[in-house]
Amino acid sequence: MSNDYAAIVSTLDVAVLLVGAVQFTKVWARIGDEAAAQAQTRRERMGALIEQQRQGIEPSRSELLEVRPTGFVRWFWQNALLHVAGLIWFLTCANLIVIQLRVLRWAGTVDAGPDPDLARGAFTWVAIGVVLLFIEGYVGGFVGARRKAQQARRVYSRQYTEDERIGLNQKVREATRSEPTPSTAPADT
Repeated sequence: MSNDYAAIVSTLDVAVLLVGAVQFTKVWARIGDEAAAQAQTRRERMGALIEQQRQGIEPSRSELLEVRPTGFVRWFWQNALLHVAGLIWFLTCANLIVIQLRVLRWAGTVDAGPDPDLARGAFTWVAIGVVLLFIEGYVGGFVGARRKAQQARRVYSRQYTEDERIGLNQKVREATRSEPTPSTAPADT
């Protein structure tokens, strides 16, 4: 490792570490926000069921199951991708900190000789951090689109009965099967 390489790697390390720390914080904040939103939705739904009971209408089994508390395992799996992303960023940031401290110690050592292991480790963890930034952008877009599609399906499922949805799907399949196929014969002119 040379002084120039140490300066370059330190700059990149700190930049990736800064972004990684922000991403790690955002992931955990999002997990907290989602847990709070789920709890709020549950409380509102439970309040509606209490009002329903006050009117003498007992809640159905499905309504009661909708407001059951989310167990830890179920909650973890609902947010598994976020937990994994948080853990990956935590490990990456921890290793970037260790590498940065080792590079600073090396730079502060009088007549420090080349340290190929330190140079290799610094390159590896900075590269991992940069790759993670690109992967997270891609996965974040995919997960966001998937979540919007799930929400749209939930709204559709709540708005129309199962019989209505099944009936329409059957009509779509029948229309698709009876659709005339385009002729492959040449046109008469």
